[in-house]
Amino acid sequence: MADVLILPGTKQTLGDLRWLEQRGFARELCRLSATGILIIGICGGFQMLGIAIRDPHGIENDGVPVSENGLGLLPVRTVLRKEKTVRRVRGSLRYNFFRAGLSPQVPFEGYEIHVGETLYETGAFPLTDIERQGAAELVPDGAVSKSGRVIGTYVHGFFDKDDFRHGFIQAARAAVDLAPAASYVNANAERNARMDRLACHLRNSLNMNLLRSWIAGPCRRASENCKG
Repeated sequence: MADVLILPGTKQTLGDLRWLEQRGFARELCRLSATGILIIGICGGFQMLGIAIRDPHGIENDGVPVSENGLGLLPVRTVLRKEKTVRRVRGSLRYNFFRAGLSPQVPFEGYEIHVGETLYETGAFPLTDIERQGAAELVPDGAVSKSGRVIGTYVHGFFDKDDFRHGFIQAARAAVDLAPAASYVNANAERNARMDRLACHLRNSLNMNLLRSWIAGPCRRASENCKG
């Protein structure tokens, strides 16, 4: 059995929630949660983990207002709004919920892209404090269960930062009495190396001077028009 289960983001939260219910996955998720498995919801997955999702404008239901019960694993409720939130963010965990390995001070970076506002019920614990691009104040994000074994966040790219992901894996392994991993993948370094190889291949395969002339021509004409 898996030790960690992740519900990813989705563009159709209510439709996918119904799909989980119709195929028995919702019931199985609740059963697994009772065994102590770590369940993580990202964006739409986070919304599904809550008590309920309301869509008063019918954004995901052809204009017809609708409300659905969530999985009930986190004490939050979501209301879908017409406006979409799109922002880069950075932040850190508000608490250390794992037995070892993951400090609240280890930062993460990512972005929000979602419709909806998630409201905390009495006694709910936010998972993180985030700083949104262009805003100075910190705001709470996500939620965590009292057991610390169900967590949710709106932040896409939550695990992209190597140090944060490595700390999470170490903490998750320690929580189920697994030894620390012998090595970790440095995904950012590997991604940059792949991009460098692609750039080198393109540089050697294309007539770069010709490309620059195509780019410089329109830019020069636009600059001259602005001066005129």
